[in-house]
Amino acid sequence: MNKSTLLLLLAGALLLVGTVGSARAQNEGSTELNLPAFDVEFRNFFLIQNDRDFDRTDPLYDENGQTVGYFATILRPGMTWNPIEQVLVRYQLQIGENLWSRNNAEERDPSAADVPVFQTREIWADVLLPGQVGVRTGYQYLYDPTHLFLDRHLGALQLYYDLDNLRLVLLGAMMPDSVYEGTTAEPPATELEQNNFEHDSFIYAFQAEMRAGDWAIVPAIYGWNDKTEVGREKNLVNPCVHADGPLGRHVALDADLALQWGLFRNGGIDNKDVDLFGYAAQIGVLAEWTKANLRGNALFFSGDNGDRADLLDTGYTYSGWSKSATLLLSENELQDQYDNLDERVARQHAGMLLADVRAGYLPIESLELFGVVGYGRAIQTDELADDATVGVEGDLGLTWTPYAPYVSFTVLGAGLWPGESGAAVRNEIDLAAKDPIYGGQALMDIKF
Repeated sequence: MNKSTLLLLLAGALLLVGTVGSARAQNEGSTELNLPAFDVEFRNFFLIQNDRDFDRTDPLYDENGQTVGYFATILRPGMTWNPIEQVLVRYQLQIGENLWSRNNAEERDPSAADVPVFQTREIWADVLLPGQVGVRTGYQYLYDPTHLFLDRHLGALQLYYDLDNLRLVLLGAMMPDSVYEGTTAEPPATELEQNNFEHDSFIYAFQAEMRAGDWAIVPAIYGWNDKTEVGREKNLVNPCVHADGPLGRHVALDADLALQWGLFRNGGIDNKDVDLFGYAAQIGVLAEWTKANLRGNALFFSGDNGDRADLLDTGYTYSGWSKSATLLLSENELQDQYDNLDERVARQHAGMLLADVRAGYLPIESLELFGVVGYGRAIQTDELADDATVGVEGDLGLTWTPYAPYVSFTVLGAGLWPGESGAAVRNEIDLAAKDPIYGGQALMDIKF
């Protein structure tokens, strides 16, 4: 029996224990415990694309062809248990993404390459102590107020204090790393003895969540201490702020701003220290009416000129998550393909400006027709190409929601016409090729 199956059984056992405990409490006249509440999201996703990059050159060994296409199924069952008013326990499992052509539902060997994928996404507990002080610890979905620096599931400890319109949060988290403290085929005691805090990656933060009328304002200071490279410790501080609220009856604004500075020890030529300084900003405007909606978004993060001799890196360390509605220039909001160009540009420390507009029209209440146009441009092109254009994207599709807000179907067509900088960060053979990528996607999404 593998670990994921065991976790499912444990979740079921917890439900049974809660049910028995509640019945026993009633019989004994004690305080009644609430039963767990369950939620689920089911996603069936389809993708077809003419290529994975902007180069039609045939590789010498091309057994798989150049097209991209698959069906995938994802299930996210979750449990939230509030046994008493002051205690909250959360567990979420992700089954998938399982590709129909890869993962075999009848596979009996849990170590086989084609066994269905099971992932524990969230497993944490929250306890509210006297005095409106709370503690939350375990694996949880963590993000800074802007999402631009940190956006992922992590093991973390949060301490928070609640006032009327203010929450203060102090948190510490650890990035998983398997380079120096990886799991091996050794007894658990030996594995635990090898684990320490010598080569770990830590996240720490102080955050204030406040409201001023209809506006939400969240300033924070996030820090990163990365010791995963021996003798090359990196320290980074990321102060940031997010704000959102209405500008009028039909218009709302959201804005993000972040700075970064720090030091990368022995990270430069001749093992000299490198100073780090980057910045990022994002602004979005949403206008909504009964039959139509329009959203514009602009994202900017700084780049570096690539000159290692100056011992200054001005590239922003970017999470890869933004509010852009584009599907190829930025993270695909239907299903992440891990191929978004903004993240590839950030990995080159080239910096980027990404602007897009999404327009929607609802001929009937349950049907939305939408289109997206986006443009991406590199900030520093010294190590990319003469042309700073990353690409121009156009998407056209529809979403049908027959049982709002629980069931929706989305189909769309997308195309991306690259510039030289986009080709340089994506192509594998001919870095100057600029053939477009086009294709279609479909998603059935069920949430309860």
